[in-house]
Amino acid sequence: IIKIFFYVVGEYCSRLENNIIDRLMNLLNNIKKCSEHCLGIIINSLFKIGVQKNYVCNKVIDFMKKNLNSYHFDISQRCKEYLIIL
Repeated sequence: IIKIFFYVVGEYCSRLENNIIDRLMNLLNNIKKCSEHCLGIIINSLFKIGVQKNYVCNKVIDFMKKNLNSYHFDISQRCKEYLIIL
């Protein structure tokens, strides 16, 4: 359910409310365990939001920085690439 939710949020973030990032960050803080695939979808979604909504870019960058040293190479690499773009 989390994968589908974040996929949809990333695709349609331009149509969402301005305070969506606060709600997403609250949700992310409450997720205790997440698979590599799920985290990849979350990172993609947050990147799309950060690109389209400039006022949330700092929160997205903070989340990416937290995952820079992930023991999953794919997650770490994706965060590095997205941070360069943002």
